[in-house]
Amino acid sequence: MTADRLLLIDDEAAIGRIVGTIAVDLGFSFQHITDPNVFDAVNREFRPTALMVDLAMPGFDGVAMLNLVHDLAPDTDILLISGFDRRVLNSAREFGLSKGLKVKGVLPKPIEIDALEAALIGLRERASGAAPLAPGDQFDERELRRALSDREVFPRFQPKVTLDVGGHQRSRLVGAEALARWQHPTRGEVQPYGFIPQMEAMGLIGEMTDVLFGQVLYRAGLWATGGYHPEISVNLSPLMLRDLSLPDRYEAQVRAAGLSTRQFTFEVTESAAMLDVVATSEILTRFRLKGFGLSLDDFGTGHSSLVELYRMPFNELKIDRLFVGRALKDQEADVIVRLLVDLARGLGLTVCAEGAEDEETLAYLARIGCQRAQGYVIDRPLLADEFSALLAAALNA
Repeated sequence: MTADRLLLIDDEAAIGRIVGTIAVDLGFSFQHITDPNVFDAVNREFRPTALMVDLAMPGFDGVAMLNLVHDLAPDTDILLISGFDRRVLNSAREFGLSKGLKVKGVLPKPIEIDALEAALIGLRERASGAAPLAPGDQFDERELRRALSDREVFPRFQPKVTLDVGGHQRSRLVGAEALARWQHPTRGEVQPYGFIPQMEAMGLIGEMTDVLFGQVLYRAGLWATGGYHPEISVNLSPLMLRDLSLPDRYEAQVRAAGLSTRQFTFEVTESAAMLDVVATSEILTRFRLKGFGLSLDDFGTGHSSLVELYRMPFNELKIDRLFVGRALKDQEADVIVRLLVDLARGLGLTVCAEGAEDEETLAYLARIGCQRAQGYVIDRPLLADEFSALLAAALNA
């Protein structure tokens, strides 16, 4: 069985033949079921890494189907397909995302072959190659603590570039976002969704971020000796935003490494920033006073007011991939992205788009004034040595 396994849930045999042919050509192992009632058994045996789900199955409307997937395969990448209009598809996607499902895209019927190929290629590129966690799989506390003590948690670096806004400058590499991974002794490389929620639940997320940040500092020190000073961003869990010692501790670590705090940015999601505005504002202000950058991540998916955004000391706003990935095909998403770019620039913030997947999207982002971007069209999250080679190539270009 190949590492990438696609399960199609659709009552049309013709759709199964088309999807199966393309999926197998792209390297997937493929199965097709026409009855949602057998999903549980097939899911347990086949353990798909991706699902294509029809929203109009006999006896199962789209909401019922997504609820079934939520119960049986909550960590599996999902593509939604249907003959309903795009607004219904987008509404179903929003419902799935609100339940925590990994809805990666929507494909209207009749399915365009090019769009299907692009969607499946995207799923393969996102995959780490490690065996996915089965529904209900959990790591015990001993494994999680060993991951920290043995430094099995490590960063991958997803490159971030400036965009050629206005056609006056070349796009260039400016840095990367450090993304947590776990090199498990038997499971291989585990993605963040597979272990970070448990780290948070067991009170280990602060220690995990310390371990990750320490490795980031080590790599940044090596890059500095070679003359490279990339901007590196690190994500902070909402559970860490009440630790008043955090800014002092991280400043001391940066200074001890012989580096500048201005080289590092901490990313905080919009929903996390608004949980306790007073406490969060105090910690974030202290970070900024010490020279660190602050990025408001996943903007547009939370419920912050513009007043609170104005009061918070962020210097970067990141537009969520949910909008960026739709902007060229969905007029409403396009309007939202343009408004967020104008809002960020009007407030004097650097604006960065996440989830840029193709050159057309990069050109669009530059055209509307978005200053920075990251996504698979630029590069996947890289190992430290791979990012080092990218830095060297960019410096010598």
